[in-house]
Amino acid sequence: MAVDAGTEPRKRETALASASGGDVARTAGKATAAAVVVVAIAFGLWKVRSIIIILLLALTFAAAIRPGVEWRRPGTGSPSATG
Repeated sequence: MAVDAGTEPRKRETALASASGGDVARTAGKATAAAVVVVAIAFGLWKVRSIIIILLLALTFAAAIRPGVEWRRPGTGSPSATG
């Protein structure tokens, strides 16, 4: 198998090497912006955690008492306090 001396070996291009400087900067900017958004959302949820906890407790309590409320609803054959 003969090798042609006039040919140069191919250079392997990586993603970063083939991308222009503007593309790398744009990708880094997008990644930074996404990280800032995630941190901002986490911080906002941390600040309102007490409200979220109260809301979840209220939903749990409402789900727990629903069978009793449905049982006491008029027209469903439930006992009536007024006679």
